[in-house]
Amino acid sequence: MRAVFEKMDVNFDGKLTREEIINGFREMEIENPEAEADKIFEQADTDGNGFIEFTEWVTATMDKRKMLSKERLKAAFDIFDNNGNGSISFSEVKQLLDHGGQTENKVFEDMIAEMDLDGDGEISFPEFEKMMTVLIK
Repeated sequence: MRAVFEKMDVNFDGKLTREEIINGFREMEIENPEAEADKIFEQADTDGNGFIEFTEWVTATMDKRKMLSKERLKAAFDIFDNNGNGSISFSEVKQLLDHGGQTENKVFEDMIAEMDLDGDGEISFPEFEKMMTVLIK
């Protein structure tokens, strides 16, 4: 969820505008992104400031059945798989999650190792799907 939030937060201010959410949903090919963004704001903008902070995002997107749909998992996977080769590499994880280059490489190496069930050094979609299923349940 954090990766999707950060990908949508194009100005890196730690909050999402309606337009950022709509654009992110379009990129993920979510049907009717405007209506989905409106639902997020109705459910999650608890302080009424017109933005969705990360904690509000988590609350709004925790419908587990929707999160675990193959379509949504594939959309999340594709955000990481920048080159579209069907697997997520160390450099793709680092590029998406290490804004500003502040995080040690070991953090990303450990993340990949935990998900990399076949030991090839990359995360395939089945590995990603299995890990997300475990994490969300």
